[in-house]
Amino acid sequence: MADPHTVGAAKPRAIAAKAGIPIYIYAVSLASLFTVIGILWDISWHRSIGRDKFLSPPHILIYLGAIFAGLFSGKLDFTVNKQDLDLSIAIYELLPGGDYVQLFDPVYEFRASYVHDRINRQLLRAGERQQLTFKSDRLTGRKLDVGSRVVVVLGVNKRPDRQINYGTGGVVNEESVDDGRVPVKIRWYSDSYIDLPIRRAAPEVALDGGTVKGGANPGATGPRG
Repeated sequence: MADPHTVGAAKPRAIAAKAGIPIYIYAVSLASLFTVIGILWDISWHRSIGRDKFLSPPHILIYLGAIFAGLFSGKLDFTVNKQDLDLSIAIYELLPGGDYVQLFDPVYEFRASYVHDRINRQLLRAGERQQLTFKSDRLTGRKLDVGSRVVVVLGVNKRPDRQINYGTGGVVNEESVDDGRVPVKIRWYSDSYIDLPIRRAAPEVALDGGTVKGGANPGATGPRG
């Protein structure tokens, strides 16, 4: 019969080995698996069945992968002199030493007129104060260093390698440089925010004479920027 003291001493070591792997590693790995399988399934679905709906089984699997790892979201409160515009949101970790680590690559980009409905275009109201709520569709996972800060860069997409949206409200493919003679003017209001899926790490605990870092605290919520 095994010595009960020996069995009891072995349990903390097993817990320590399991606690040594951060929970976000499991989250990102499983989410990535869901996303890859969902994308391959979606391609096969298109070839064999045809175009599918927003909540088709392959799409649900892709969304499950993204939601499992965490998405950032937010609300933009603003006034603009155009009926449409393309926005980009870049998120960085500012390390204590001054270096930046990009958390999303490429940056999150979206067209304002398709934020609420990706099929039916909804133009902005030029000159009126309005709000856009959004949620990213790509996952990320990273353990932030102690003392780091999160930097969010919000901009209007005017890159030369992208389709330029001049904001006339017409078909973007048919717009020309002449439509961009009036520059874009945006006023951002303080009710705007970015909600980040950041969780605090659990405090370190001592097991069998050693120190083990705990996993993420599911009760903590992400900050708003």
